[in-house]
Amino acid sequence: MICGQRKSLKFFISISSYYQSDKLVLKMPWRIDFPPAPRLFWSEVAIRCILITTFMATEDFHPFWRIIQPEEYWLYRFPQTASYVTTSMLYGIAISSVVGIVLIFFPLHRSFLELWAGLLVPSLALPMTGVITNTIKLTVGRPRPDYFDRCYPGVKDFDGTQPCTGDPSDVIEGRKSFPSGHSSVTFCSMGFLALYLAGQLGVFNNRGRGQAWRLCAVMTPLVLATVAAISRTMDYHHHWQDITVGAIIGLLVSYTVYRQYFPCLGNPSSNVPYLSSGSGYPSFPGASSMATPLLRSSYSQPAGLSNPLKSV
Repeated sequence: MICGQRKSLKFFISISSYYQSDKLVLKMPWRIDFPPAPRLFWSEVAIRCILITTFMATEDFHPFWRIIQPEEYWLYRFPQTASYVTTSMLYGIAISSVVGIVLIFFPLHRSFLELWAGLLVPSLALPMTGVITNTIKLTVGRPRPDYFDRCYPGVKDFDGTQPCTGDPSDVIEGRKSFPSGHSSVTFCSMGFLALYLAGQLGVFNNRGRGQAWRLCAVMTPLVLATVAAISRTMDYHHHWQDITVGAIIGLLVSYTVYRQYFPCLGNPSSNVPYLSSGSGYPSFPGASSMATPLLRSSYSQPAGLSNPLKSV
């Protein structure tokens, strides 16, 4: 038993030494030898924390109280119903889908740089979309289609003189119709999936052009986003203008952020992020070695040290 414990201890020590080797190409984002170095890594984290905090804070702000004209009453007299796509469902699908797709492609290239770049895009695009959407919501203050049912529950013949007796939180939320947050977040996440899949599969360059299954894989997230956005008019939570502008915001933000980290889809190397190629990032010793994929066969190690993972 003691002999077995000693062998196990030696095995874990050898693994530790192997992974601590200066020649090993396994770099993590917070290490000094990982581009773009800790200073830029923490700036990326800080920007995302600021955006997320701002988004969460603006969720509780009161919108502009826009006057409703008598000729507009019919626009806001739809019944209040439950959401087909709830907020928790929305963010659950948006976050899990983008992270899942990036992780699925990791075993193909086995590069932590490409994994890191793939996660940088949605982690920036989603909170940025939320901040932009909430800013417009609070500034415009357009009532939802079911606003009267929120503010004047049980009132059938509204003449403009009845007091608002609805739940205050429901009434305030009823003034945040334009643009649709569900639509912008859905098209941001699904738009990123479409762009990422198109880049990885080479749909718009010679690597994958002319193959129908690749194009269908790219179009599927956009179809799902369209269905989710349309559901917001089916439950009378948004007008069609709300979901249209929300979709445009989500797509524009996702494309803009995507192009900050990945080349255009027509590029022959559309699947390789700028971080891996070294383009647009400060140079430092050893940066050139990071441009190659992390293949186990390419691991280098000190002389005399065997690879403890070779037999695993």
